[in-house]
Amino acid sequence: MRTHLYRRMEALERAAAARREGLSTMVFAAMRGLRSEDLELLISAFRAERAGKSLTEHELVARQAYAAELNRRCREAGLPTGLGFARTPEISDMIETAALCRFFPEGLRALKGGMIALQRGCNPAEQEMAVLQTYASHVRRFRQIAGLVSSEESDRDCQQRGIPL
Repeated sequence: MRTHLYRRMEALERAAAARREGLSTMVFAAMRGLRSEDLELLISAFRAERAGKSLTEHELVARQAYAAELNRRCREAGLPTGLGFARTPEISDMIETAALCRFFPEGLRALKGGMIALQRGCNPAEQEMAVLQTYASHVRRFRQIAGLVSSEESDRDCQQRGIPL
């Protein structure tokens, strides 16, 4: 009985993990489907809500655009819809995703190559270094929009993560 229960629990955990991964993919796809301005407003909406402030009309529209895009992507993938803004990722993940969306798909290869070079202790190629620096500037800007850190704190965080400024 105990091993059957254990196997059943493992199966449920695997199914839940697959579902979370699928939803995470849908969140990235939904954010990628937004306009750049809507990504920034979505991050700004997070800041306003965290501070207990009312959202601006533009922030509300960006939230609605995100919810609609997420629902559309989930419906297409056969996942439950109606999750709306409640399925907004953690703000740090949202900022990373928003910055990555700026490079999708063309610049991702250079960004990945640059990060791999830095992890190996090598100097990235010129194009990779330019993409890394642009990525870092997007992350810093989005963090400031979200009200998370000062520019100095953001610079330190990028340096700790190996992203050149």
